[in-house]
Amino acid sequence: MKFFKHLAYLACLFTILPGCSSKENDEPNDDSKKEECTIRFRYDLNMLQVDAFSSSVSSVALWAFDKNGKLVWSHSESLDKATSENYEVKAKLPAGEYDFVTWCGLTSNLQLLPTLTPNSISQLSLNLPIAGNECKVKLPDIFNGSVTNFTVSEDNNRNSITLNLTQATKDVRVIIQSMKTHINANDFDITITDAPNSLEWNLTPISNSSFTYRPYNLEMGSTEINDSFVSVVIADFSTLRFVTNSQAILNISRKSDNQLMTRTLLVPHLLEGKSYEAGNMTDQEYLDRQNSYRLMLIYDK
Repeated sequence: MKFFKHLAYLACLFTILPGCSSKENDEPNDDSKKEECTIRFRYDLNMLQVDAFSSSVSSVALWAFDKNGKLVWSHSESLDKATSENYEVKAKLPAGEYDFVTWCGLTSNLQLLPTLTPNSISQLSLNLPIAGNECKVKLPDIFNGSVTNFTVSEDNNRNSITLNLTQATKDVRVIIQSMKTHINANDFDITITDAPNSLEWNLTPISNSSFTYRPYNLEMGSTEINDSFVSVVIADFSTLRFVTNSQAILNISRKSDNQLMTRTLLVPHLLEGKSYEAGNMTDQEYLDRQNSYRLMLIYDK
């Protein structure tokens, strides 16, 4: 039986300590043997295509690993969005080759990283808190960036890095609309399954087929438009980053009889907005720039 006749795109841890904290790991404290490296941040991978770092990022956590994969330096700091214009971090490191990783926007009330002092870069994966193998909370705006194989030289004028950030968390709003009958938020079970619940240090998704996203917010309402009755249910989800080959599935079932009403791959519908907003972008660029998705389903029963 066909329940929805149209699916359309509408529009497209750890504790961060107060102040500033930098740490050198098991290295001799002799700055005369170390070079100064300047790390800057940029967040322009958004739909406005402007650098929104100062207005978007509330905290920075940063790590440096040497060529042997050993953590040699780390830094964490909470930011004041009003004064973080031209923000940069200075690191003192011996000349050599390093990998730099940052997670920005982490908060003290949601533990998403397994450790502050990882033994290797692979331990810097972002993992959603799992309660019953599901997530139904509003995630903070979290960002990631990395630079690998950067050479810190004895020429300080060359030791400057810019970490280009990608937003790791996304908002998905699903709107169910009916013009035939009144619908209630409790009428439906709306979930996103087969989506990633972890991201590696370089934002590579780690999918979990048994993981479920549930709405952190459910709303309903009704009105009249041109003498026509309209009833809507809104479900808001907070998820991790999507990639083009994601197998994430949107599921909607009716609670009264457990009837599955739709089960569809989510990403193709998220990409429908690209032709309206960003026709020249690649699919993955659009998915990374767009951070708030809107989908509408017409309930035709």
